[in-house]
Amino acid sequence: MATEKEHSTVCIIILNYNGWADTIECLESVLRIEYPKYAVLVVENGSTDNSLEFLKNWADGKLDAWLKPLHPLRHITYPPLKKPLIYSVFSADEFSENGYPKIKNEFSRPGSTNKNRLCLIKSDKNLGFTGGNNIGIRFALWHDDYDFIWLLNNDTVVERNALTNLVRRAQTNPCPGITGSRLMMYDKPEMVQALGGGRVSPIWGTTRHIQSEDELKKMNYIVGASFLISKECVEKAGLLCDKFFVYSDDTDYCLNAARHGFEVSAALDSIVFHREGRATSSFLKNYYGIRNSLYLNLKYFRRYLPTNFLYILLRVFKRLIRFHFKEFLAAARGVFDGIRGKMGKQL
Repeated sequence: MATEKEHSTVCIIILNYNGWADTIECLESVLRIEYPKYAVLVVENGSTDNSLEFLKNWADGKLDAWLKPLHPLRHITYPPLKKPLIYSVFSADEFSENGYPKIKNEFSRPGSTNKNRLCLIKSDKNLGFTGGNNIGIRFALWHDDYDFIWLLNNDTVVERNALTNLVRRAQTNPCPGITGSRLMMYDKPEMVQALGGGRVSPIWGTTRHIQSEDELKKMNYIVGASFLISKECVEKAGLLCDKFFVYSDDTDYCLNAARHGFEVSAALDSIVFHREGRATSSFLKNYYGIRNSLYLNLKYFRRYLPTNFLYILLRVFKRLIRFHFKEFLAAARGVFDGIRGKMGKQL
C-alpha cells in the first residue's frame, strides 16, 4: 500500500437509482475534494426516471444542482463546478473483463490531470446496492492501481477534506479493513447520525449506530453510506454478498472481513452529511430489512438463534398491532423467505 506521503489511490463508487438530483449534488461535493488521487465511477442502477440523461446534461453544463439559498450546507456544493466536465459513458456489459483494457485507456488513471476522472456506467436492470457496487469493485480490482475503494451513498455530500482524513485514519490502522466517516444528518447538520458505524448484538441480532466516542471500542460494523475498503481487504474478503441485494450488506461485509483478520475504524474528522433512506419504499424496507436480518443471524450468530428469532417475530407483530398492515405483510414474507433461503432480489 502506498505511504501517506505518496497519497494512496482511491476509486470512489457512487450508486444511483431514481435519484439523479441527489447524485448531482453529491458529485458537486465529491469533485471538489482536496484529495489528489481519485477517480469516480457512477453506476446508474436500472433507474426508471431517465437518470442517465440528467447526469449527462449536468456534466455537459445544461443542468445544475439546486439548493435553497439559505440551506446550511449550500457552501459544500455552490457555486457549481465549471462545465462541461470530461467524462466517459459505458454500459454494464462493456464494463466487464473483456472490455476493461479499452476502458482503462479511455478512463483516467488516479490523479491524472489530462484524462477523465468521472465515468458513468449504465446497468439495464436494478442490481441492488450489492450488485451495483460490485460492478465498480470488480473494475477497481482489475485496474490494480487503487489502494482503497470508497463506497459513497448518492444521498450524501462531503466536506472537502473528508477523503483525506478517511484515508489517513485507515493508514494508521495496522489491519485496515473498512473505515467510516462521521455521518451527520443532512437536514439537521449539527446532529450526529453515526460515528462511523455501529454495534450488532449477537444475542438479539439488533444493530445500533454509535453516536458517542465512548462506545467506539464496541463498534463492529461501518455504515454503508461512507465505506472505505482497503484493497487487501477486498482481495481476501471478496465482493459484497449479492444474497442481501439491499440492507444489512454493510454489516455482513464487516463481520466477514473480521473473520479474515481485518478491523473496522472511524475517522471522526471525515465529515459526511447523509439523507437517510430516500431510495427505497417502506414496503421494500420492511421485507428486505427483516429477511436480511434473519439471514445475517443465521450466518453469524446461530448459537443465539432462539433469541434472535424471538426478537424478529416481535418486530413483525409490532407492525400488526399498530395496524400497519402493508408493512406487516412485507415483514412476514421476509421471515418466510429468510427461513426458506430465498435471497437476492425477490420484489
